[in-house]
Amino acid sequence: MPDDELRNPQVAELRIALESLGLSTKGQVKVLKERLRKAKKRTQDSAVETESNSSESAIESNASEATEGPVVAKKVQQPFDFYCVFDVEATCREDNVGWKHEVIEFPVVLVCGRTFETIAEFRSFVRPVLNPVLSDFCTQLTGITQDQVDSAPTFPEVLKLFEAFLSRYKVKHGRMRFITDGPWDIRDFVRNQCVYSDIRRPAYFDTYLDLRRIFTKFYGRKGGKRANLNGMLSLLNMEFEGRQHSGIDDTRNIAKIAVCLMEKGCVFDSTLR
Repeated sequence: MPDDELRNPQVAELRIALESLGLSTKGQVKVLKERLRKAKKRTQDSAVETESNSSESAIESNASEATEGPVVAKKVQQPFDFYCVFDVEATCREDNVGWKHEVIEFPVVLVCGRTFETIAEFRSFVRPVLNPVLSDFCTQLTGITQDQVDSAPTFPEVLKLFEAFLSRYKVKHGRMRFITDGPWDIRDFVRNQCVYSDIRRPAYFDTYLDLRRIFTKFYGRKGGKRANLNGMLSLLNMEFEGRQHSGIDDTRNIAKIAVCLMEKGCVFDSTLR
């Protein structure tokens, strides 16, 4: 070790610092200090310039994005072009034992499988045939009046109107699926109604998507316990809008949940028979 470093440890520290920067270590303490000070200043100036350039690049990038429009998160593609959210209302009485439930409201909210937007709605009341007079209990529950069903088309006529609706929006049966709140609407009510009306059940009713099952699977609920309509809304921090047990209002709320799940990345592809 040189004598000056023995006499002044600061010299050794300065020379080590300068050597690490690839600079000359010759000179006395004053010279070494000045050389190190200038080197540090150059380093700081370089860092400031780099940061400035990065900020300018970010500003330019943001300006470019603002000009071109906001960046939108890529949507998860759904396997079907259209979804018919569906929730019927049927005749009922306080004591339903042995009662044949006939469909009296046939509502559909048509959702686009690509944009997740509501395209249109279809709604028709249906005239019951087996028990044409509604019970007071049924009217109080559903809000559907006797006059509304008396002037309504029969179930086969409603199906023709619905099919004309699908055709108007160019909905192909093979590229569409129903979404229901549980299995009952299609598995029970529609199937039985086709028997009562003595018609073959249309093929587009062969498969459907059970929102409760999809919701449970998507969120991985413990024990597979399935929430009902209000339960799903609550878990999504939503509230029911409209009148409960009104077919069209129930359908709109079911559609709201389905669209929310689609936006979160849930794929509506599992089918049930």
